Amino acid sequence: IELNLSTKEAGTGHAETTSSNPGNVHSTLEKIGEDMYALKLKPLALGESDISVSWAGYPLPVTPFKVQVCDASMCSAYGKGLISGVGKVEELFEFTVQAKNGGIAHLEVKPCGPRSTYA
Repeated sequence: IELNLSTKEAGTGHAETTSSNPGNVHSTLEKIGEDMYALKLKPLALGESDISVSWAGYPLPVTPFKVQVCDASMCSAYGKGLISGVGKVEELFEFTVQAKNGGIAHLEVKPCGPRSTYA
């Protein structure tokens, strides 16, 4: 993950970043131009970290912000509702999503098909 930070109107100072959990997310700031830095985040392990960025010792107003590291490849779905992929109107499609090893994250399920067939 990479975000750009402009210090053009910030005055003289030094940019710094910290992670509340450097074992989960490693954060660095790299100068990429005059008054411009790149905040780089490297996920290392599942879990949540607070990332702080400061200029001249003062925290930026948008920090700290939370970064949640999860691994969707550790999740699976199974059940009768996933077998055919085709159903009748108002037919219940039941299935299970196993996500306990993927980390804490928001689970989202979206239907696929002609837009007129779902709300």
